[in-house]
Amino acid sequence: MNGRLAGFAALVACAGIVPVGSALGSLVQTGASVQWGPTQGEVTGPFQTGGASTALSHGYAAGPDGWFAGEAAAIASFGSVGTRAQASLEHMGSAPAVHLVAAGARFRDELTFAPFASSGSRGGAEPAFVTFTFKIWGTIEVDAPGFATTAYAQLYVGDKWSHRFETSQNGAMVQTVYFPIVPDEPFILDVSLAAGILLDRTGAAMPATKASASVLVDFGNTAHVSEVVLYDQAANPLRDYVVMGASGVTYPVPGPGVLFVAAAAGIVAGLRRRR
Repeated sequence: MNGRLAGFAALVACAGIVPVGSALGSLVQTGASVQWGPTQGEVTGPFQTGGASTALSHGYAAGPDGWFAGEAAAIASFGSVGTRAQASLEHMGSAPAVHLVAAGARFRDELTFAPFASSGSRGGAEPAFVTFTFKIWGTIEVDAPGFATTAYAQLYVGDKWSHRFETSQNGAMVQTVYFPIVPDEPFILDVSLAAGILLDRTGAAMPATKASASVLVDFGNTAHVSEVVLYDQAANPLRDYVVMGASGVTYPVPGPGVLFVAAAAGIVAGLRRRR
């Protein structure tokens, strides 16, 4: 990774968009950051831990060298995260320019898996695996000729799984992630969503003419947990449990007595392979 991208990674990390280990407890966090030019400076939105949202915008004018505007926003609640980053500029002359915009949203919840009060005997079945299904919407638009451009959103679930989005998700993308349940150990659901933009002209031939760019990464319509399913050790779905967070939120599960068909056969096959 070159120095500019390493700096971008550090910027993304400081915006609070990388999960922080497996510390216990429930929280929501948001953060935003805008950096413009090689030396002009950086503006970082206040980290909100326990708050719901962060919004930050910055406009910068430099006379004959043009102008830059960056906006970043994040929103988080238990079960849902959303981020948005936008950058637009006009650049004149041959001075190098690097522009960065990043936003991050996160929630972390300690989950309890309990039987429904009316479910009666569970036949000894105990949850051994859990799947979380996420629905994600988002738009990525890049119009930046002459710039080396990075524009993406990234969803993190815990510290062992992530998915990077570099194209729009115009319809809801459905993504299912599964994890083992360890008896007598707390289960932490830790979800973060990043949005990042890097515009870089330092490696390009820059004539003394105007160069314009406009980039949008908008996953502000949120990624949210749409369903939680528990499985026993034989990878059979369990339908008589409720999933409750220490936050007080009850997460959506298939109802008791309702025949559940796995969304994808590969989930069950994967669970069996991991036994």
